Amino acid sequence: MLNSQVGKEFRENDNIRKENFVKVVALPNGNKEYWYKLGKICRYIFEVDSKTQIIVSARFEGTDDACAIVP
Repeated sequence: MLNSQVGKEFRENDNIRKENFVKVVALPNGNKEYWYKLGKICRYIFEVDSKTQIIVSARFEGTDDACAIVP
């Protein structure tokens, strides 16, 4: 699911739940990482190009069990 967001515009992306926002981190390359929570210990992170607002990468931090999304 996360990788399907890569290439999409971040500002107009309805698949990203704004109420789960944790923080934003400025990266040395000029991009920004937007961190979101899922449950108690899972975090998913989108790297966004600061000029185009396009998601250039996505990843998660946490265990596979904690970060599993069940339909």
